[in-house]
Amino acid sequence: MAKTDKSHGDIKFYQQKVIRPEIDLRCPSCSTALNELKVKYESSEINCPNCDYKIIFDGQAWDARLQRDYPTDFSRQWDLWEKGKLGETHLMYGQTLKERFRSLLELLGLSENELNKMKILEIGFGDGRLLQEIQKHSAMAYGIDLVKPLKSSCLRPGSVICGDLFNIPFMPKQFDIVICKGVIACTIDTRNAFYRISEQVATNGMLYLNVYEKNCKKSLILRKIFPGSWRYPESIRLIIANVIGVIRATVKILSKRKSDFELFKIEWGNYKLSTYDVISARWTCIHTKEEIIGWFEEKGFKVRRIGMCNYVGIKR
Repeated sequence: MAKTDKSHGDIKFYQQKVIRPEIDLRCPSCSTALNELKVKYESSEINCPNCDYKIIFDGQAWDARLQRDYPTDFSRQWDLWEKGKLGETHLMYGQTLKERFRSLLELLGLSENELNKMKILEIGFGDGRLLQEIQKHSAMAYGIDLVKPLKSSCLRPGSVICGDLFNIPFMPKQFDIVICKGVIACTIDTRNAFYRISEQVATNGMLYLNVYEKNCKKSLILRKIFPGSWRYPESIRLIIANVIGVIRATVKILSKRKSDFELFKIEWGNYKLSTYDVISARWTCIHTKEEIIGWFEEKGFKVRRIGMCNYVGIKR
């Protein structure tokens, strides 16, 4: 295959030009190789010949969860955001949806046109808007999350799998780009979660990781102020998010010496969502940059820290 050399700082990224339009699956239960996931998605289910586990397609997403009754309260924030209860629906953490997409491309050192030749996987797509933007430029962009995507995200039917990142139903080493933003730090075992997502990266492929570092997010102190906050009733968490949001937005507006109500609403929404996110996670793990770099190197990546909490690795 022909390859092109692209530099990202001192890291070289080799883009494969010829990529098959199928994804090879494996059983999440026993890891047996399964049928390819065809672009037309003609089958309503895929059966494992070894353990009889079934991956079921409902017309929108594939269900490959091992525990289909696993609590999904962690995803509730996206439903609330979609309904406008956690800020403006055209903004996510203070950025428009297109700004988030452009920020990602900038971090990866890529252009929109380069995406259409790549297999891409977003692990933990959440609100689905980033994956939605990626799919506008890549017919081979997929997502995995424990819950089905919001209908308003309009993701390509069949491109999403409901599954566990500790039991990813894709065969390893298939994806040119794997994206994982703010997910593994909210799992019970961050290091193991990293190892599982790193397996999905093809040789010379890229892994973009966002993970909490020490001193990266002052709002994490709220988990000490409100111990066990993820167990609080949703109404209480919303009240906390609203109050903290008002306080932080007011401080920010006053620091800018402005009295713009529209700007206040934007900041308030940003802090509401951020606060609700922090206090609603069951687990929150924080790591040093040395720990994180060590994970990458242990799995054969050449890694670069590209900013607080943000890392890009190329698999050698």
